[in-house]
Amino acid sequence: MNFKYQFFDKNTDLNDSVFDINPAIRVKQVHSSKVIKVNKPLDTWVEADALVTNTPNLPIGVITADCTPVLFCSDGVVGAAHAGWQGALNGVLENTVDLMGGEIANIHAFIGPCISQKSYQVSVGFEAPFIKRDNEAERFFMSGTDNKLQFDLAGYCAFRLNQCGVQKIKIDGADTLTNNKFHSHRGGADVKERNLSAIMIKG
Repeated sequence: MNFKYQFFDKNTDLNDSVFDINPAIRVKQVHSSKVIKVNKPLDTWVEADALVTNTPNLPIGVITADCTPVLFCSDGVVGAAHAGWQGALNGVLENTVDLMGGEIANIHAFIGPCISQKSYQVSVGFEAPFIKRDNEAERFFMSGTDNKLQFDLAGYCAFRLNQCGVQKIKIDGADTLTNNKFHSHRGGADVKERNLSAIMIKG
């Protein structure tokens, strides 16, 4: 596979980007399960939360600030998905895999920096739709402090990918809340402070 990918943090010099030809194509992220396929830069601001391309030298990317960026590559195709809890629950990862096509066994997935379980406190009841969909999802929630639960978002994303047949998964493991290299929504990042994750087929 001839591709490049990169998770950008606060300190990344964009002049040192592995993508030395074009800025990454992005979409207007709305916490949906919508995925689009692109073969050239977009003329309009499209609402979606993942992109797929089989066009060489066309970087695609997503921005996050605690949500999970997931980058995909397979034979002649790459993808980039923004998977917050809503997108992950509602199928943005599976939809990205479907749109990539080809043999699922050949897909590699890279789960980038996101909020970790120890930092992601949620209210009791938040877990209900996850467990309703699949009883196994209960293992991604553990007891926290102040009658809260702690949610393993990266682990849940890997679980959903496994369920649809993706086996080659790498989890970065960096916690965007506690690692000051990254922008974090829960850590006070404003709407313009985001981490970029991008991937490209190298032509």
